[in-house]
Amino acid sequence: MVRSAQRRAVVSWARVAYQLPKRRACRAVGAWRSVFRYRSVRPRHEALRQRMKQLVAVRVRAGYWLESVGAEMPVSNQNTR
Repeated sequence: MVRSAQRRAVVSWARVAYQLPKRRACRAVGAWRSVFRYRSVRPRHEALRQRMKQLVAVRVRAGYWLESVGAEMPVSNQNTR
């Protein structure tokens, strides 16, 4: 799956490389023109993102614990029928 930002970059490249108008470049790339024009107004909240990453690193859930430790969960006798 390609993100909107990546689509915008490809449309911009096509416009410069082939000297195409926006409409034709969007059509050639397969992107909607609204995606090309859209700019997010949502704040980034970098401090919050960093804090969440710190918490995730400390409070590891069971599924991710297996990957980080590299161990296997013991199999109980009840599940081996």
